[in-house]
Amino acid sequence: MMKKILLTGANGFIGQAFFHSLKQKYEIFSVVRHKRQEDEQNSHIIECDFTSPIFDHFPSDIDAIVHLAQSNEYRNFPEKAHDIFAVNVASTAALLEWATKEKVKNFILASTGSVYEPYTESLIESISSVPESYYSITKRSAELLCKPYEKFLSICIFRLFFPYGEGQKDKLIPNLIESIQTGKEITLHGTEGMLLCPTYIKDLIDIFDEASMKNWNGIYNLANAELISLKTLCEKIGKILGKQPKFLRGSGTSLKIQPSLKKLENVFDLSNFHSVDNGLKKMLKNDTKIH
Repeated sequence: MMKKILLTGANGFIGQAFFHSLKQKYEIFSVVRHKRQEDEQNSHIIECDFTSPIFDHFPSDIDAIVHLAQSNEYRNFPEKAHDIFAVNVASTAALLEWATKEKVKNFILASTGSVYEPYTESLIESISSVPESYYSITKRSAELLCKPYEKFLSICIFRLFFPYGEGQKDKLIPNLIESIQTGKEITLHGTEGMLLCPTYIKDLIDIFDEASMKNWNGIYNLANAELISLKTLCEKIGKILGKQPKFLRGSGTSLKIQPSLKKLENVFDLSNFHSVDNGLKKMLKNDTKIH
């Protein structure tokens, strides 16, 4: 019998990738704020506004919840603080309560690497983090809300670092692609710019799949092990596009955002990850919106 998964944020970048990659493996109930025209044929689409969630119409025999929903207003603080808090924090609390009552076995929460702000310590899951931005504080709050429920269900939290891939919009890598295509200058702080570990969407979904199948517990950094500078990243994109990126020297210092992956290595073979080169090539080849 197929495992039944309740997938929130199903119309988002990661949610769509999860559904299309795993719809033959799981029975997925996709929770969205608003149905799109293309959703009408899917009998497992559930409308739910997480600013005031009502779960009466949710199925009662769910095996796992993959909670990807987050506020689209995360950049609009303080004007949209209520929306950010309601979707990122209050809805997580309500969903955890519902999951416990319904005896759901597994709860997976998508968090963010930005809970480690200002990135002054080693990015290890066990450190006590006090992030700076309102968005990151709400994501850390959602993580903390999970703790008391660990006695009732398996809870796995992923801190995501720079996911990218086909269909993504208005994030770091698609914005870099647009800048290089249009000849816009890209600001580099320091010699090479920020150091980061971009994670290709297929690798991210493979790990969510493993966690769903095996009921993982605990907090895991989820990132590529390959550390790359912003300058090198832009040059790789430019090489694939056949365009030379233009750079502007900034006055700030560069950040090094390299999470520890020791916990993740204990449960998943990171050699299966795409290299940044291969991930970018697939993204640029397959994403028709880029061409």
